[in-house]
Amino acid sequence: MRVWLARAVISVWLAMYLLVFRGFSIFIYLPLISVWGIWLTALAIFLMLGVWSTGFYLILTTQRGFEKVGDHLARLQKKQEKGILAWIRAKLPRKEGRPVFSPIQLMAIFAVLDVLVGTLAVRLSYPRENARRALLLIWLGCAVEIVTWFIPYYGGIYALLKVVVAQLV
Repeated sequence: MRVWLARAVISVWLAMYLLVFRGFSIFIYLPLISVWGIWLTALAIFLMLGVWSTGFYLILTTQRGFEKVGDHLARLQKKQEKGILAWIRAKLPRKEGRPVFSPIQLMAIFAVLDVLVGTLAVRLSYPRENARRALLLIWLGCAVEIVTWFIPYYGGIYALLKVVVAQLV
């Protein structure tokens, strides 16, 4: 029963992320930007992403099976001896045979990919014993996401829409 409940919670948590932060984001963020401005909206989205990521990390720490993910990834990477995966594997530092990302690599993951993948990478690199450091990195990653994606992307879209509406009216 506990395993089923944990999987259900993870599914709902992921669905919330995919729907709110990715699926309908433009319909949520642009009205907020028009009312609050880009900086206050960026702060609100930063807080929402931080709370979501913290919850996701804490949910993942309750999963005992997640500890084995690093071992599975290490075995998969050993099978791929050529190409880009071999190059990536050679670049990743390892601890007990599992890939461990440095804080700079984690910030790059947050900047290039998103909060979902960044939180998973933090969880892979930092087990329950290092929860404080992991949560600090998650919140820093959320700030990186806001600075590298949210402000330029939605600020640009809003500015473009503002110009188009001004020309039409």
